Amino acid sequence: MARLVVVDDDDTMRNWLAAVLRAARHEVRAYASAEEALPAIHADLPDLVIADIRMPGKSGLEMLESLRASAATRALPLILATSVGDRKTYRAGMELGADDFITKPMSSGDLTRAVEARLARAHAASAAGRINGLAPDSEGEPASIGRFKVVRQIARGLGTAVYLARDTTGQEVAVKLLRDLAPVDGIDMLKRFLKEIEMAGAVRHPHLAAVIDSGISDGGPYVAFEYFPLGDLARMLSRGIAPNLACRIVSQVAAGLAALHQAGIVHRDIKPANIMVRNAGSFALTDFGTAKTMRIDTSFTPGGRIIGTPSYLAPEQITRKTLGPPTDIYSLGILFQELLTGEKVFNGADYHQVLHAHLTETPPALPARLKAFQPVLDRMLAKNPQSRFPDAAALLQALDRLAY
Repeated sequence: MARLVVVDDDDTMRNWLAAVLRAARHEVRAYASAEEALPAIHADLPDLVIADIRMPGKSGLEMLESLRASAATRALPLILATSVGDRKTYRAGMELGADDFITKPMSSGDLTRAVEARLARAHAASAAGRINGLAPDSEGEPASIGRFKVVRQIARGLGTAVYLARDTTGQEVAVKLLRDLAPVDGIDMLKRFLKEIEMAGAVRHPHLAAVIDSGISDGGPYVAFEYFPLGDLARMLSRGIAPNLACRIVSQVAAGLAALHQAGIVHRDIKPANIMVRNAGSFALTDFGTAKTMRIDTSFTPGGRIIGTPSYLAPEQITRKTLGPPTDIYSLGILFQELLTGEKVFNGADYHQVLHAHLTETPPALPARLKAFQPVLDRMLAKNPQSRFPDAAALLQALDRLAY
């Protein structure tokens, strides 16, 4: 028996899904909206989620994006249910990290087979650590990675796992381990992982997550980062942030970006989940898996998948144009406005509407009480990269001049 969550705004469909899955001996919680379901999922993590794509309020795609942005739910299996069978919808879901799709109307057999198949894949992925020479402990996780003793797993992604671990002095670190992959994915994933290690270790700065160590363990290559027990900015964002704190956060991230830009590196994925909280007044940028040197300016993988998170993508990332420091400035501007207002800058019923908004829509003006920030935000969020601040160092100078 698995613990499942069903999310669908249609009462008849939601009740039918729940009934079929309960008849298959699963425990099911059913919700009418993503807004209702997300807090419940975070409070009590299920084994799998089934969510309708088209819902009023937050769509299934937006719900998926929210789950993938949190370390606690990043690896949670999710199946999208849709009556829209176009390829664009499927691609949007896959790019956001959907595990499978079911098309409505469906038979009870189709539903249960899709659920059982996805649960089986999740079980197989969980068991992978037991067959790769990872010196597993009694729960199937590695007992140690390099010189670090594993305490517990804190996150999991495609082909990777992140562990809280300690060295011989008791220092806590977050160790990201590349786990065993299928041959079709293995070489590309290894290249990206090694590139992440290279980028993360290339620059040292107080507002970049520190690299403690890297190497090859019995289970594969790993990198050990500074550990942040308070988690990421996404958690703080849900509680609301004062304008002066928002300005401090953006200034500190900009300082870290300035060091990257000076070293010829573009981060390409500025978002709340990639900004870690040391304490109430200190923040650090992390996750260099998407970073690239400026001489490599594409925003797409070889297979054509956009790199980055839709809500924070710069227009040039969407249109395959040259990337540079202004790309990070735009994404940071989107984050800045979200911190100030507590709302997403661009919303849409699906992934493609959000991308279209980045290309064509003017961000909403700030409330009058925040007007001091408007000139800086306007320049950060210019559609043309040449109209933005040229790099994070120039942005920092503008932020320093703000009087709030």
